Amino acid sequence: MNEELELRPLRARMSLRTDFIFYPVDGNDFAQIIKKRGYELKEAPQTMGPFRVEFPGHLAEKDGNQVILDTNRQILAVDGQDPETIISIFSELEEIINEEMNIEYGDNIRFYETVVDYHVYTEKNPRTIIEKASRHDETAEAFTDMLGKPVSLFTLRYASKGTLPNSPEWIDVRLEPFVRRADKVYSFNLVHRSLNRDSVKDTLANVEIMIKKLVEKIQS
Repeated sequence: MNEELELRPLRARMSLRTDFIFYPVDGNDFAQIIKKRGYELKEAPQTMGPFRVEFPGHLAEKDGNQVILDTNRQILAVDGQDPETIISIFSELEEIINEEMNIEYGDNIRFYETVVDYHVYTEKNPRTIIEKASRHDETAEAFTDMLGKPVSLFTLRYASKGTLPNSPEWIDVRLEPFVRRADKVYSFNLVHRSLNRDSVKDTLANVEIMIKKLVEKIQS
């Protein structure tokens, strides 16, 4: 890694959302299976009626990573900090559901999603670096004229072209100075949602390479 950059993960998530009338994964069975695999159970189910039990969220932990099972919203997720570990645990959970519980999601997958937050420490000044990107920004000039005060770009944010944010195919990436230490640290956020599981997993697996290339590009 470039000596000028230090990447510190704040949060990373890999998740899957399905769309069944009745979510086919029985939370109690799932909890007992993963307990045998070394997961520490955390949250008891909620009884919603004589025939319905729901798991509202934080089901278990493994190696400091949280397993989220929200049977109401049909979300299975792994939250942590290390992308490689998150992918490994998520893949294990998928395998359990498919092979041990004999459940196929099939066409009922709405999307896979990864969400990542990092801080990037640098020897250069993030506020100055991003400000330079707006030197020829006509929008910044228009705001300067309107406000009567000089303004410049603070955030670099890009998203999937021609796509709405609620689409199952969506990428949203943001880089900006971390407000509390704007002269030393970037704040990086990425959301990638897709029906293509491998594409989302690859994004999470390679996110630190992506961050490094992005920051090196704007600082060059």
